[in-house]
Amino acid sequence: MAVDEAKPDDVGDMLYTSGTTGSPKGVLVTHDAVQRTAYASALTRAFEDQRRILFSLPCYHMFGYVEGLLAAMVVGGAVIPQTTFDPVWYFKGIERHRATDILCVPTMTVALLEHPRRQDFDLRSLSAILSGAAPAPAWLWEQVRESFGVDEIVTGYGMTECGGAMTLTLPEDDLAYTSNTVGRPKLAGSAGVKGQDALTVYKTIDPVTGEDLAAGIVGELASRGPTNMLGFWNKPEETDAAIRDGWIRSGDLGRVREDGYLEVTGRSKELYKSGGELVMPKEIEDLLCGHPAISQVYAIGVPDERWGDAGCVCIVRAPGQSISVDEVLARCKEKLARFKVPKHVLFLESGDLPTTPTGKAQKFRLVKWAQQRLTATHDEPAERVQS
Repeated sequence: MAVDEAKPDDVGDMLYTSGTTGSPKGVLVTHDAVQRTAYASALTRAFEDQRRILFSLPCYHMFGYVEGLLAAMVVGGAVIPQTTFDPVWYFKGIERHRATDILCVPTMTVALLEHPRRQDFDLRSLSAILSGAAPAPAWLWEQVRESFGVDEIVTGYGMTECGGAMTLTLPEDDLAYTSNTVGRPKLAGSAGVKGQDALTVYKTIDPVTGEDLAAGIVGELASRGPTNMLGFWNKPEETDAAIRDGWIRSGDLGRVREDGYLEVTGRSKELYKSGGELVMPKEIEDLLCGHPAISQVYAIGVPDERWGDAGCVCIVRAPGQSISVDEVLARCKEKLARFKVPKHVLFLESGDLPTTPTGKAQKFRLVKWAQQRLTATHDEPAERVQS
C-alpha cells in the first residue's frame, strides 16, 4: 500500500516567472506556501461564501493559480476558467455563470472597457475585480467603477519568487490607494509572519550595495516571509543572487510608506541612461497615460550611438481618438526635464503589443520591435523623431 510521505515544506509546484524582463525561470514553491497565499487573499478581500471567480490567466503562473483556483477553494467557491482572453468571452462567461469576481491585468481591463459590445450583456452579477500585475492610472479604476458598477476594486503586487501576490489594497480603500499604491502586505493571521498579522514584510535596499535603506526611502524592494521560494530550478547562482539572508530581492524600485502601503516606481532593469542621465520610464508613462487619447503607453530605451539609450514611447491610441507625435512631445516638454523627453514616438495597435501569457507587456521584446521599426526603410516620417 502506497504511503503518502509528502510534507507541507516539500516542493509542491514549479511555476515559471512571467518573463517581462527576460527568459522565464522555474520557481520551486512548497505546498504550504501557496495555501498560505491563497488563504491570505480570501481573508484580505473578505470573500463571501461561494464566490464565483472568472479568469483566463493560466494556472501555470501564480496569478490565476493562487488568486483564482486556490483562493476560491477557501470559501467553497467556484472558478470559471477560460483558455484565452477575449472580451466577449469574458462578458458571456459573466452573464452565463453569474460570476461575481474577475481577474485581469490592466491591458485586459482596458480591452473590456473599450469593447463596443460590453453593453450587450447582463453583467449585474459582477461585484468585484482584481486587476494587478502591472501599474494602472486613476482614470482606469474610475471607469471600471462607473462602467461595471462594481463596489470592490483592488490591485496587488508580488512575484512568483515570493509565493505570488504579497500585497493587496483593501476592498474599502479609496481609489486613490488603488491608483497610487499596490496595497499593503496581505492579512494572514496565524498563516503570516510570526508575531505579525501580515503575510510578508517589506523593506528597501540599495540596488547596488544591497544595504538597508531608511524607512520611506526609495530603493529596491525586498521581502521576507513563510511563502518565499526554495530557489530556481537548476540555477544555483541566480538563486544565491535573488535570496540574501532570507530576503528576496525583487528588482523593483519603490518605497514602503508610513501607513504600510507600497509604492512601486519602476523596475531597476527598465531604467536607462540617455546622454549619461538616468531615466525612470514610469515617470513618463504616468504623465502620458493621463491623456484621453492614449489608452496604453510604454517608455523604453533603445540603443543609440549618440545617446547610449534613446528614449522611446510606444503608444496605443484610445478607440476613436487621435494624437500626434508633436502633441505627445509637447506634453513631455511641458512637464519633464529635457533629458527625459523621448527621442522617438511610435504608435501601435493593442494586439501588436508583445505580452506574456498573463497579459503583461514584455519590454525587452518591445525594445527589439522598436529598433526594427526605427531602422526600417518604410517607417512613416511622422513616427520618427530626430535626435
